[in-house]
Amino acid sequence: MSLLETEAQLKAFIESQLMIVKANIASILKTKLIEYIQEFYSEYSPAEYQRTSQFLTSPESEVFTDRLEVFLDPLGIHYEEIQAEEVWELAAEGYHGNVNIRRDSRFWKDFNDYVNGNLYHIFKNELKKIGFEVI
Repeated sequence: MSLLETEAQLKAFIESQLMIVKANIASILKTKLIEYIQEFYSEYSPAEYQRTSQFLTSPESEVFTDRLEVFLDPLGIHYEEIQAEEVWELAAEGYHGNVNIRRDSRFWKDFNDYVNGNLYHIFKNELKKIGFEVI
């Protein structure tokens, strides 16, 4: 790394490092969301329909200069009789395939609880990985 000689260079360097940190955090959180969906899947093996795993592959992440987002992406999801958003809403309440099949898992609540309880520590660890001293 070359010597930073101006405030603008310092700002650009810090911003580039924060983009790396945010990308790493987004990847960690996306992986965690997939784990919660896998846990949801493990509660029920469908007999009435064939699981396509479209729901499992729907988590995505994006990194912006001022934030990162981890979300369920409806693109590429094609259910015959229901919209992706409806499936996610039902699944968030523990329903599998229809309102007659309900289990205990609440993947979205569990994911949000995880983010709220761990984001600070994840951010701190990712800063340390790229050389920042964090107290």
